[in-house]
Amino acid sequence: MKVVVTSTGPGLDDELDPRFGRCQYFLIVDTDTMEVLESLSNEGIMASGGAGIQAGQFVANKGAEAVVTGNVGPNAIQTLQAAGIGVYLAPPGTVRQAIEAFKKEALEGVSTPPWMRIMAWRGRRQPRLLHLAQVWGWVGVWAWAGVWVWAEVWAWAEVWDISLQVRNPILKSVNSDPRLMA
Repeated sequence: MKVVVTSTGPGLDDELDPRFGRCQYFLIVDTDTMEVLESLSNEGIMASGGAGIQAGQFVANKGAEAVVTGNVGPNAIQTLQAAGIGVYLAPPGTVRQAIEAFKKEALEGVSTPPWMRIMAWRGRRQPRLLHLAQVWGWVGVWAWAGVWVWAEVWAWAEVWDISLQVRNPILKSVNSDPRLMA
């Protein structure tokens, strides 16, 4: 069976990398012969986002039947399961130990969390939560829009020679002072 294992190095005696999308190496191992068919460095390790999805697509393109890793995110799980690839979580140890545990069927299989199945059924992958940064971002946008509108009104008032300061008694007295009207 062709299994992809996340690893910190290119060999069977290297440690299992607990991260799927940002692991250092993908080892493609034949579980029958315990031979490393390919040892590939992960090009998506420095990706700014979507590393799990990219890794899932990469593994699917390599023809893997299962993935053994320490941890995997929900988007990567969906990508792998859509490709028909089983996902199994292994405890810390070497790649060889993880494969032996996989062969003994001692590893926990991962399925899509129930909340994600519900959200997928409703047509969305994840719940839409507004983060504080997004809320403050919109507050800032509306504040700047208000400043811009006021600046435009002020500019047109200058063009049409309309005094917007007449209603303010303090400014009215300043505007009528001949010493300040230079």
